[in-house]
Amino acid sequence: MCRLGCAFGGKFERELTQGQNGEFSHTGTARYSFDFGMPIGTPILVSRRGEVVEVNDGFTKTGVEPAFLDKANAVTIIHEDGTFATYAHLDPGSGVRKGMKVNAGE
Repeated sequence: MCRLGCAFGGKFERELTQGQNGEFSHTGTARYSFDFGMPIGTPILVSRRGEVVEVNDGFTKTGVEPAFLDKANAVTIIHEDGTFATYAHLDPGSGVRKGMKVNAGE
């Protein structure tokens, strides 16, 4: 089992900057979302094996305004038990595509 923080490349644990029922997001269907603070360019590694089912990539501008809600670089993976994980707020160029099988640590 992966300890908290191992899904981020490198040896360092990362600070949880927003958890469930956040001040402006992470509510409703996104209530199980967690944000971690880390330097731009930190590798993001898959925490559990699964298949990539959605890739949003190529956005270069960000913000907390409503206009940016659907403009986040993200990768969504379905796991063997039917649960999903979405890795969001990513740099453009994730390197994965829909249908790819991924293993923990990749």
